Order: sequence, then structure tokens, then C-alpha cells
Amino acid sequence: MGALDQYFLDHGRMGLISLDSDRRVDICIGKLVSELSKGSVAIEALPVLIGLDDVLDDIAGGRQSELLLPRVTIQAGYLAGKTLSMQIMPAEAPKSVQILIRDESELAELEQGVLQHRNELALANEALAEARARAEEALRQKASFLANISHDLKTPLQVIIGNAEILRGDLSKEERDEFLEDVLDNSNFLLALITDLLDASALEANQLALTEEAIDIGSLLERIVSMARQIPDGMQRHFELEVDERSPLIMADPMRLRRILLNLVSNAVKFTDVGGRIVLRAEPKAAGEFIVEVKDDGCGIEPAMMQHVFEPFTSAGSQDGTGLGLHISKSLADLHQANLSLSSEPGVGTTARLCLPKARVVKAPS
Repeated sequence: MGALDQYFLDHGRMGLISLDSDRRVDICIGKLVSELSKGSVAIEALPVLIGLDDVLDDIAGGRQSELLLPRVTIQAGYLAGKTLSMQIMPAEAPKSVQILIRDESELAELEQGVLQHRNELALANEALAEARARAEEALRQKASFLANISHDLKTPLQVIIGNAEILRGDLSKEERDEFLEDVLDNSNFLLALITDLLDASALEANQLALTEEAIDIGSLLERIVSMARQIPDGMQRHFELEVDERSPLIMADPMRLRRILLNLVSNAVKFTDVGGRIVLRAEPKAAGEFIVEVKDDGCGIEPAMMQHVFEPFTSAGSQDGTGLGLHISKSLADLHQANLSLSSEPGVGTTARLCLPKARVVKAPS
């Protein structure tokens, strides 16, 4: 036995025991096995030997040269909790075996730590790749948004400037009124566009505060339908209003709630063909919430797009726009502790559902 082996024996890193023909401890060498007493039953200290009687007999009888048991964690006895490797070999005494035991607990713990760190590194790399992909997608969306917004700003401005130049000339009243109407329409479009941008910026910076009051939801929906019928495409759609007679007053910011619902109705108009049907429904639920739905029979939204409809700079389908409308509506709904969801089936239609919490139901109708 070399000096290194002797060092391991003296410092509890290795031990050597001999078992007699009855599989009792006959010899113990090394600090690791120092608590084993001569004559003790081996399986009490090394339960891993249970069931190996035939193998031990074969080794003791010379019918098998040895048995290696790598990395065995002991569950009971004074060695419990240690990770050991064992080499079982024939002993000099007849029908006896000797077991060389090495304590590999520290190495096993180190390897486990390395494996854990490797797994953590792999997870971190995966998270980093996902974050990079999200950042690249966000940059792509913003680049696309800037390109679209530049076009959306430039086009009405060109119309306004061009009409202003024409209006400086000698025109009849009818011609002047027509050009002024174009200027007004494009100015209103620009105002709506800038309002979307300002609201999206304020929402992202958490700088938008609500000014709340009790709202008659039926009156609000009637006003929204009236407004929707006045927009050019809205004149060619059929609107239906279904408001439950039990509808209560709702505590909300009237301007922001109108913005949510008008965005939903405008989207329904945009994606519904001429002559299509748009239904606005409002009713209380048994659990105390209040539901407002906007349902259309338009083209619907493809499943791949559904998971992105509330993201900024996303426009469902091929329709023009900044892609901020639903994002703003969802953010405003969140400010009201309300849930805004969409369900859709391509070719059948889309339903937008705003669920206001029970806490916002302030008064039942008399």
C-alpha cells in the first residue's frame, strides 16, 4: 500500500474491511470504517450489500474476480448520507471477501454543483436568447411603426398643405367648401393619431390618471352608436344596442371608458363588410360583474394574430393604422381593474368583451 493510500486511510477518505464466511466484519482498516466493530453484521453498516449473498459467495469462492459498486449513497447506519464507491474482492482467508471503500461525497457534491451551474447557465442562455428575440421583435415592430406613422402623418399633411395652397386662389363657394371639408377631415385624422401617440406614451410611463364618476352605461353606449354611425364606414353598417334594464351605474372615467368602447366599435366597423351587423350588449352578471360586449359578423382574426392583438404597433389583418387602438384600450381597461378580451373565428366574426369588476358597480337602477 502506497503513501497516498495510507494518507486516504488515515484521513477518512478510504477504508478497507474484511468479511468472514458469515459476512461479519473481521478486519477494519482506516478512519472511514473505524466505527465498525469486529464481529458486527456488515449489512447493518452497508445496507447496499443486502441481496448480494450469491455474488459475495462467488467472489469468495473464486468464481467471480470482483464487483464494483460506483457512487452508492448510503441511506442508513453511521455512514448514512455519504456517497461511496466499493470494490469487493476475494480475501486471503477461505470464503472471505474484502471491500475497499472510497468516500466520494465531496466529488459527488462538486459534480452535482457543476451540473446545477451548467443547467442554470443553460437556462440563463435560453432566457437571454428569448430576451434578445423579444428585443429584436420590438425593434422590428417599432421600425415598422415609425415607417407607418411617418406615412400616416405625411399623407394628411400633404393634403392639408395642398388644399391650403388651392384655397388661396379664386374658387367658387362650392369648391371652397369641398376643399375646407378635406382640410377638416385630415386635421381630425391627425388629431386622433397624435392623441393615440400621447396616450400610449403616457400609459407606458404610468402617467395617466383616471377622473372617475358614476356613468349611465346605457346612455354612453347610445352615444357611441350615434358617433359610430357618423363615421363614413359606419353609415353602411347595421348597429344593434342591447342594454339590460337592470344595468346599474358604473364608476369609471367617462372619457377613458368611452375611448375603450369607441375603439372596439371602430375596429368592428373596420373589419365588417358593407351591410354587416354590429351588436353592442351590456348586462350585469350573477357574480356582480358588469359585461359590455361588441360583436360583429366581419372577417374575424386569424389564430396566429390573436396572441398579438393587444401588443403595441400591431394591426390585425391588412388594415392600415398605427396598431395602438387595442393596446390603448387594454391598458385603459387595466387602469379600471377590468378585463378586456377578444374571441374570434375567421370568416365568422369577432367578439370583444369588457368585464368590469363588482367594485365598480355603484348603484342599481331604481
